[in-house]
Amino acid sequence: MDSVLEILEVGGPVLGALLVLAGLFGAFAFYRILSSWRVLRAAGKGGALEGHTSWEPARRLREALERGGPGALDRTLQAEGRRLRSGLSFLGALVSAAPLLGLLGTVDGMTRAFLALALSGGGADPALLGEGISRALVTTLAGLVVAVPGLLVHSGLESLAQAQEKLLALLGKEMAQDFQGRAAREGNR
Repeated sequence: MDSVLEILEVGGPVLGALLVLAGLFGAFAFYRILSSWRVLRAAGKGGALEGHTSWEPARRLREALERGGPGALDRTLQAEGRRLRSGLSFLGALVSAAPLLGLLGTVDGMTRAFLALALSGGGADPALLGEGISRALVTTLAGLVVAVPGLLVHSGLESLAQAQEKLLALLGKEMAQDFQGRAAREGNR
């Protein structure tokens, strides 16, 4: 426990900011993974492609088609696609900020080390130099530790959103064909 507190102290406010960023990313990514998993599971269980509408996006597509025809279906498909991608750019921004915060800590730490060297007239206390270099390395490491897994999680969430969009597009196509078939049958009566 003492070593963790020492690392937090060495990393300074930049490390604190990185920890907050990592917490935000983790919480939001967990929520997105859970909701994406529930959506795909509901689509499979509800038999969305077989015409059942227990999957909420499928229900909204069916309602739009019944109310406004194929044009409303297309607009609803676009809106659902935006809904599935919502928040992913925020996650991408958090991931992109992590190495930049790490770099900020690196610059801060190296500035401290060089300042200690300059103020001492060349005979700097090794402890002061080490403190600045430690801050630089700890924050660089923390930035990369947040960014690398974050990139992988963000990429996975993008893939999940694409899979959901493809499922919706397939469902929309099937609904439109069914709608046109019913309209043709009713027109022949």
